[in-house]
Amino acid sequence: MFPILRLNGIFIGIRPGAEIFVEITLVSQSRDAMDDFERAVGTFDEILECHLTSGAADYILRIAAYPVRRAG
Repeated sequence: MFPILRLNGIFIGIRPGAEIFVEITLVSQSRDAMDDFERAVGTFDEILECHLTSGAADYILRIAAYPVRRAG
């Protein structure tokens, strides 16, 4: 599994309602590693978007700095 980093947004100066963009670089770019990462991303309601990129980062995530609830 992937390491999880949880931050207290208020403590580090992120206001509730903000959205944050995060660049992610995987240790391995194998298809299995990418599939595992994308599945893991889907389990977090706070991750609004996940984009596969080319260049220095493998993915860019758009993350909500406020509580998000799934419908249903």
